[in-house]
Amino acid sequence: MSEFAGFDLDRNTERAWSRFRARLADHIAEMADDDILVVSVDSAVDDDEDEEGATPYVQFRAWGDTLVRSEVSGNEFLTAELQLDDAASGTVVGLGWAEPTGTREGSANFYVDVERAQADRLAVMTTQVLRDVFGVPHPAFLAADGLGDDAEDDTGLPVGSATADDESLEAPAVFPRDREHLLSLVDDALTPIFGQPPEHDEDDDIPVVSGTALVFVRVLERMPTIQLFCFLVHDVVHPDRTAFEVSVLNRDKRFLKFVLVGDSVMAQLHLPAYPFAPEHLRTMLAMMSEAVDEIDDDLVARVGGRRTFEPESPVVVEDADLELLLDSEERREVEAGTEATHPAMMTLLQLDAESPGSITPELAASVCSGDRDLILELITWNSDQEIAWRQARDHAALSGDTDEADVCDHETRHAEGMVNILRRALRLIVEQQMGRERTSFGYGGGPGRPTSMRRPEPDAALPGLDVPVDEPGLFDEG
Repeated sequence: MSEFAGFDLDRNTERAWSRFRARLADHIAEMADDDILVVSVDSAVDDDEDEEGATPYVQFRAWGDTLVRSEVSGNEFLTAELQLDDAASGTVVGLGWAEPTGTREGSANFYVDVERAQADRLAVMTTQVLRDVFGVPHPAFLAADGLGDDAEDDTGLPVGSATADDESLEAPAVFPRDREHLLSLVDDALTPIFGQPPEHDEDDDIPVVSGTALVFVRVLERMPTIQLFCFLVHDVVHPDRTAFEVSVLNRDKRFLKFVLVGDSVMAQLHLPAYPFAPEHLRTMLAMMSEAVDEIDDDLVARVGGRRTFEPESPVVVEDADLELLLDSEERREVEAGTEATHPAMMTLLQLDAESPGSITPELAASVCSGDRDLILELITWNSDQEIAWRQARDHAALSGDTDEADVCDHETRHAEGMVNILRRALRLIVEQQMGRERTSFGYGGGPGRPTSMRRPEPDAALPGLDVPVDEPGLFDEG
């Protein structure tokens, strides 16, 4: 396993929602009278004919030359297990929709009529109701027929009118021929989440950052099985107490297995992959990432030790403080950073201000003196800026301040672009330190990854989780 931080699942998820919001706003603004758009939660299972009701949806219809009606699915249409309670209904109303009336003038759904010029505000409302009320984890779980014509957004997620017969859609399940084939299938399955082919560390594992935790995705050598594993706590202070806590976790948590290995606590999950189901992997990875990010905080408090990524006392931005964030002076502070901003980051900001778009990964690596830890620190700093500006943008959109929303959106994209440059700079430094050519990672040299990336020896079993290796594996001939 590598010290390289890998993909930040939370940040990439936020980006995917941001792009979905922008695409939705553009579509609403361009709707003509009687145009209809339905954004629904895509079911992962076949529809049950005996089950009455629908999955959650938000629908739009343009009318009256300049207006658009938006409706959020109400309890009259939702399946029994998805019915909204009073708190959830209150959240929908708080976002701007009116309560269902059941009358001709109103709607059996939550509804609102707004000018199409307020498309940004309506898109923010829709994104928040899908995430906060209906619990949609990622835009990949949405069906949005009419939002585009077989197009893809910047994350690579399918958006539009693709049908079940579309050859571009992934197969629901595939029987892998060998480990190389399964590795390729795993990469393809995770590409929609990451927005690009996933990166591998020197052990050929895929590292995925989830808050303060780091989950690794590994394809086993001798059988078609995918292992997800994560070190929850390092350097535990109370081993005896830790053993008890581990047994409690194994009793209470489904799917995950917890093990005390030396002075660390590890969580793991084995996912059979014969056949391999892409949606199965994405779902289990999302479940595990969310679980370990929640568990490690409480576990450290109980047994001592440290998490993989310790938070640095983040500043919580309350709604009452957002107006200050939108003030021009405060905006400059967010853009330029605080007194603790590293001089290297200040240098990059000044160079970019003088000549926008001139910062390259090579230049960023040079400014940071090839310091990998420093670049990781700057990636985190810019990610925090990106999140703060996104919050300010959504607040401005909900308030109807389109000018301020545009400014915040520009700053969000600037921070996002800086993160992308720094991550490419990090890759340059890692490749240099590992003595590899840039093309050895398989990007730009054609599809797939070269065989030189493969480990010549089988995976070493994780400490404390040794399994017999003298039996033939499912991938072995004969």
